[in-house]
Amino acid sequence: MGTFAGLYGNCKIPEDRKDEFTELVMQLLYHGGMMQFEEIRFQRRQIHVLHPFEFNEKGYAGGYFNYIDDDSWEDIGYNRNTGRFYSSKIGGTAFYETVTAIYILHEIFSDYTCVANVNGRIFSGRPYLAWMNTVLSGSYTNKRALDPLALLEHIHNDNPDCLNYITVKDLLSFTNRGSDSDYYRLMAALHILMGSEDFDAFFEDMDSREQPSEYQFNKKYIQPLKSMGLDALLELCFLNETDKLEKFSSAEGILRSYIFKTMVIHPASIVKSLSEVFEEDFWELWNVWKNRADLYNIAMESNPEPAPVTDTVYTCNMMDTDDSHPSFWHVHRNPSENYHLSDDDLLYYWTPEKDTVQISPHVEQWLYTLKEQLYTIAEKNGAALTYREYWQKLTDLLYECENYYQRIYAFESMYYDFLEHSDLPAYQAAVSLLEAIMQENKEAGSIIEKRTGCWELCDRNITFNPGRMTVKRYLAVMANKELRLKYLGF
Repeated sequence: MGTFAGLYGNCKIPEDRKDEFTELVMQLLYHGGMMQFEEIRFQRRQIHVLHPFEFNEKGYAGGYFNYIDDDSWEDIGYNRNTGRFYSSKIGGTAFYETVTAIYILHEIFSDYTCVANVNGRIFSGRPYLAWMNTVLSGSYTNKRALDPLALLEHIHNDNPDCLNYITVKDLLSFTNRGSDSDYYRLMAALHILMGSEDFDAFFEDMDSREQPSEYQFNKKYIQPLKSMGLDALLELCFLNETDKLEKFSSAEGILRSYIFKTMVIHPASIVKSLSEVFEEDFWELWNVWKNRADLYNIAMESNPEPAPVTDTVYTCNMMDTDDSHPSFWHVHRNPSENYHLSDDDLLYYWTPEKDTVQISPHVEQWLYTLKEQLYTIAEKNGAALTYREYWQKLTDLLYECENYYQRIYAFESMYYDFLEHSDLPAYQAAVSLLEAIMQENKEAGSIIEKRTGCWELCDRNITFNPGRMTVKRYLAVMANKELRLKYLGF
């Protein structure tokens, strides 16, 4: 049991694009909060620090912790030599969204058609593409939605049983309700998925649309021609355009109407109807005949372009929970009192060049207050601690962050930067200020002790309580040199 993601179809990243693909995978892992741990020991203290995914000597990068969720799931990893990404259980929120986005990235780069799925279910890629375009400054398109017929074929080839779990809602969501999809392929995919009887009923139940008249032909056109035999009707369907027009000109009655229908309906839909009337397996027939389909006949001339995805979706919107989630995530009756991810929780990702993390006025004022406190401490104490005293104090405080506040870790870059500059008053003052902030927020943060059971199932007003998040934000500021320089001056 659990939530798993993967791909339908075959994925092959071309060699000449593998480096680009690798860079983007690593960027998505970074922006999605995926981190690796390093263990540090000092004077009987053991602490853990974080850093973004890095490749080892074998070209592999893997891990299981998400900084945004403060949560761990099963290992995910990427091999830059093979261009292979893998995952197991992916949980929810930021861990889930990041892994799913990377599978969408495979669709964009693969030489062959492949489609991302979660627990066998397909879904709209638009929000993932919008987030990717926002954080990567990309212009990726929704080409995945252009061919729902190929989608069903890949699912059938990979795992036919999964077709039983694909709903009309899934298919329409996948194609953004057809807005990006070739109309004929979408209609054929719906027909194949539903079967003629349910396909008819589906349109009858819709208030705003009627069933396209060209699809109402099973009983009217095929049953009366059944005596001609399946092969003869298939031959007519798959004639090239010139021969078909010649046959159409000389045919009469229902046969003439049938030939006309084969010119204005996707061949897969004709095969679906024939398979039902003759009680044959659709996929077996389609695999035999599909390569003979003249896709340049009257009905198949449309060639839709991938739809641009211009929406702006920031990380805090992509990775946030909402009040539709199970009640154990939020206990307050007033939704405004519930914890929600904001840019203020992503200070580690702030850069002066991009506006993907926007600091709120409240936190900006907090940063200016920190600057005042920092310089007051620095003026008073200077660099009074010896290197060993300073190292011990920093390590002890980070140990308490990790254990008292639970799952709050410093970044590796910050830890070694602070050790390297131990003789500077500003750095010693920053460690003393961390101590003061931890003490100030200790009572508010103590609610974390009420957590029971799994982290991901606990009320987020407990796990992401204001006291705990203040400490986490401070460590993020210390790790982000550009932000620290801008607001704190060192």
